[in-house]
Amino acid sequence: MSACILAASPRKNGNSDFCASLLRRNGFSGPIVRLADKTIRPCIECGMCELHPGKCRWDRDETDEMGAVHAEMFAADLVCVVSPIFFYGLPGQAKIFVDRAQAWYGMEPAAKPGRDKTLTAVLIAGRKNGDKLFVGAELSLRYMAQALGFTFHKPLLLRGLESQDALFNSFGSRERVMDFAHEFIDSLR
Repeated sequence: MSACILAASPRKNGNSDFCASLLRRNGFSGPIVRLADKTIRPCIECGMCELHPGKCRWDRDETDEMGAVHAEMFAADLVCVVSPIFFYGLPGQAKIFVDRAQAWYGMEPAAKPGRDKTLTAVLIAGRKNGDKLFVGAELSLRYMAQALGFTFHKPLLLRGLESQDALFNSFGSRERVMDFAHEFIDSLR
């Protein structure tokens, strides 16, 4: 089973990158793609995808790397987005990535590139409290998955990991990531 891990933090070598490496070492075999390292143009609501579902005006832009990110995603059996929480949502580059799924929104379900595949996430918050801390990010990812045709699997939610090495220093949180990876892979077999 192949996986594509999308590390969505703008900060290199922090909790999201470390989490991505933990997932890979525990059964998520495949590439780790750092979204912040990619040039991804934002949706400008030009309407091209309404006329041509699955197509985006940026597809013809040689500097835009969304096509390469999508190729990695659609080649995998499962996709896992690993992201910090910024103001109850995803960081800017990750939100641009999510918005670009709009191109597939109007496509027939049987033609969507994520059909028969699964998308999940590990969401990492510095805050310890907040009943709705993950709601914005989770809803964005859920509806992105739907637009692309993926089945959305409930994400792992981690709290209280503020410093750059907090996940590395939290045995309990590391264990939760490893357990999540094993349980997730087992559920798809």
